[in-house]
Formats: sequence, structure tokens, C-alpha cells
Amino acid sequence: FNLPAVAGEVKGPGKPGTALLKEGNFIKIFLVLATFKNNTQPVSREDLLPAAFFALLRAGENELLAMVTIAMSVTATTTAQPEINFRESVAALYQQQPVQVQDDPQKRRWGGQESANGKILKAAVTKKGLGLFKVILTLEATSGPRLGEVAFFLHDSFREEIQYETMVKGKAQLTVTAYEAFTVGAYTEDGIMLELDLNNVDGYPKNFYYEEVDDTFKSAVEKIYHEKKILFSDDPQKGRWQGKPIARGKILGAEVVSSLLPGYYKVTLQLSSENPKRPLKGDIAFFLHDSFSTPIRYRKARDGKASITVTAYEDFTVGAYTEDGTMLELDLHKVKGFPEGFYYDDKKAGDEWHNSQSNE
Repeated sequence: FNLPAVAGEVKGPGKPGTALLKEGNFIKIFLVLATFKNNTQPVSREDLLPAAFFALLRAGENELLAMVTIAMSVTATTTAQPEINFRESVAALYQQQPVQVQDDPQKRRWGGQESANGKILKAAVTKKGLGLFKVILTLEATSGPRLGEVAFFLHDSFREEIQYETMVKGKAQLTVTAYEAFTVGAYTEDGIMLELDLNNVDGYPKNFYYEEVDDTFKSAVEKIYHEKKILFSDDPQKGRWQGKPIARGKILGAEVVSSLLPGYYKVTLQLSSENPKRPLKGDIAFFLHDSFSTPIRYRKARDGKASITVTAYEDFTVGAYTEDGTMLELDLHKVKGFPEGFYYDDKKAGDEWHNSQSNE
């Protein structure tokens, strides 16, 4: 036991152990504690009954109970667990958490939240040269425990996937060198899990980001796409993606302008967030009319939005699906303000007029 530290906790004006220590009972406290060191329950009168125990300490029943209470409460706050216990628990936890995304092994593995229970995980990225970047990972405690070790979980391309840092003044920092964005996880001694996908954080150098959508998302999208029943054969996305262009704080919109090709239009579809403080992040899938050669188009959200531009000869319904499972749908036929001729009603009216002229 750390006797000076414990003495500092129980001695002094107004401290409960002062009177006992003045009577020379300090060693007795630890003899009692040693007897019950593996006991996690409150010590009762029956625990102190053996006559030999009373004779050894030469103390009364009430005094012994007081000494046990003081000693156990003090060592509970002053006796630290061996450092290796945390690392052993981290190693076991790391094996238990399954990898969800093979090419980004920490993604969706640590809860998906960058802040929780008074802890926040963040990163700063700067260019280092030769296509490399300096990444400073910081776990900060804004409330709760501000001490202890932190385990950082990195991409498996790093030599050590698990690296440890100790919190100083409520912060633990780890600096690494990387060639592109990745997801980092973190775990604290008080059991908090955090996760930060650097590819979804705006403001880093442009070349740090990767644009490829992960295969896990693509597989999930294609499964959903083929499971969704087509309700209108001439407009296959209509009624297929919940029928609303606004859902869960996200907005699906469109801009249409005339193309240089006569009879065709340039259509820009954009998905964004209603709340600028909660920008759109992650992988996005857009679903187009089946007359397009690739009806599913994938994008990464950048600067809070994701967009695609296609060329079309008339309106159609577009669907969208986000990484968090949000579905949106926009029927371009119902949006006012696009160029005349884009709406298929206009084309139908034009055809009818043309046919009537031909029949005269």
C-alpha cells in the first residue's frame, strides 16, 4: 500500500481517521484491510468476531469496524490498477469487435460517434510533402475523468494498429503520418468508445481525401435496389424510395437547364442537409431512370453535399439512399420552373399538335 498517500487522505483536521491515527492505530488499519483485501462487500460485525483477531489488534469491535471502513474507502481511491490490465482489456476488446469494412477496418467498429459522455475525438491534418500528411489525433475530456490511458485504433496499414497515449490536462494526442484519410477509433479507461472517419471531415487538404465508395455500402445498396418492387414500369424509381424529397434532415433537389444538344437537358441532382451545423456526410447512392446506362450512381459527400449531373431528354423520378439508411425521392415532373419541353406533358401536347396538323 502507498502509506504516505493514504496517511494524507485520513489525517488532518476534520478527517474521519484523525482520532484513530493519533491513538497509534495506523498499522492496525492495514492489518484489518489486509485481512479483507479481496472482500468487495461491506464488512459486518460477524467478520470481526474471532477472539484471536481482537487479541492481536487489542482493539474494540466498534474501533475495528471504523478502521476497516476508512482503510477500504481510502485504498479504493488511491490504489491504481496495474497499467497492463487496461492494455489486456483493450487487446481482448479489439478481438471481439468485428471488422465491418475490409478496406477501412475501424469504420463502424467503435460506435460511429466522435463524441460521447464528455469525451470528443478530433484530428488536424497538414501536408508533409511527397504525398504524405501529418495527422494529429486528439481525444479530449470536456467532463468526467481527465486522467488515464487512451487506446487509439488505426488502419491496418500502420505498423501498430493499436497505439497508446496518456491523458495530460484532459487531452491525449497521437501524431502519425498517412497518405490518405482513414477511420480512427479510440477507447478510454472509463470504457468510452469513439470513432472518427477522417474522410467525412471537411477542411483537410484536398488530396488527403479518397473518392471511392466502400464496397460494403455498394453491396448493401444493390441488395436494397433489387429487393424494392417497381411500381411504374415507365418511371421505375417512382414510389420506390418513400416518395418524399425531404427526410431525416436531408433534402434532395434538382436544377435543370437546356443542353447544347437540341431537345436535351442538363440535370444536376443534389443531396444536402437542412441544418448547416449537421452537414451531410458519408456515401450516397442516386437512382436514375433505367434508360440510363448506369442507373445507380455513387458519390461521397463533400463540403456537406453530394451531387451528380446527367443529360436527359425529359423528366423522371430520382431516388437517393445515404449511409445512415435515409431514403429520399424526387419526381422531377412535379417540380415547377424547369425549361419548357423538359416535362413529358409538354412533349405529349407538342406531338398531338403535330399530328393534328399532319391530318389536316
